Amino acid sequence: RALFLAGEPDTLSPTPIHYVKSNEIRHDVWFPYIRELGGVYIGVGSDQNYTLIATARAQLVFLLDIDINVVRLHRVYEALIEASEDPETLLQRWHEDSREESVALLEQAFADLDEEDRKRLIRQYKASRETVYRHLRIVIRRTRGGQATSWLSNPDLYAHIRTLYQRDRVRMMGGDLTGSSALKAAGDAAKALELPVKVLYLSNAEEYFKYVETYRENVRNLPVEDDSVVLRTIYSKEWVHADNLWGYQVQRLTDFQARLTDLSYRSRNTLFRLAEKEGVLDRETGVKGLSLIGAGLERPDADDKQE
Repeated sequence: RALFLAGEPDTLSPTPIHYVKSNEIRHDVWFPYIRELGGVYIGVGSDQNYTLIATARAQLVFLLDIDINVVRLHRVYEALIEASEDPETLLQRWHEDSREESVALLEQAFADLDEEDRKRLIRQYKASRETVYRHLRIVIRRTRGGQATSWLSNPDLYAHIRTLYQRDRVRMMGGDLTGSSALKAAGDAAKALELPVKVLYLSNAEEYFKYVETYRENVRNLPVEDDSVVLRTIYSKEWVHADNLWGYQVQRLTDFQARLTDLSYRSRNTLFRLAEKEGVLDRETGVKGLSLIGAGLERPDADDKQE
């Protein structure tokens, strides 16, 4: 456990907007590429990670975010998930009628923290409660082609997340992907524990930064295997969307690491442009809104397509 917790979070600056819920819907288009990969999962953002973590059957998880409110929200999720045997029970923890009961539960769960830290987490629950409840009420009903496609609509996925939390296999950290600490700490811990990073979920974070040297180094530092993947979402009119907003992309992590050694790849958009020029960007995968980049990836089989 000491190896898992080694390394420091990044120092964060205040963020003007707090993304306590995700507006990404079609994570199911990624399922064929992450199903039962195991290993280490590293991701940014809020509860959308739980669907991906559980589908991958990750053994160890690092949740990073540039917004300390999202990091605190995961702490709240941890306590409420551990206390909730099934998805419906968890959903009700966020309902207005359960507010006092949930606050009491959180007070008990965080009893070992100093008073100020405990108050911050309770405030996070209160500030996020209504938004999260409305969001999870949708997530718990999410299906595609008759199949449950979220961590709340699929009880098996929920059970995996709950087990990870109960076994203290999830670390939440303040994390700036271009920073010098959090992503490096995750990679170093994975190496020390001799576990490969199988999923690096970036959401659309790369829209907001260049491929600076710290980012290149930290991604290249990750111990990976041939089936490890990068997952990213793309918000652009130039890309077909799988839902109302997002294109969903998969890239082999080994391919991404190799490209990051080339300084020509200055940003995500440069990556797309050069990969397309090279002929290794596949926008016509047979699944609306799914693109593949780099070598080593096959288009989904017909059985995996959930239009």
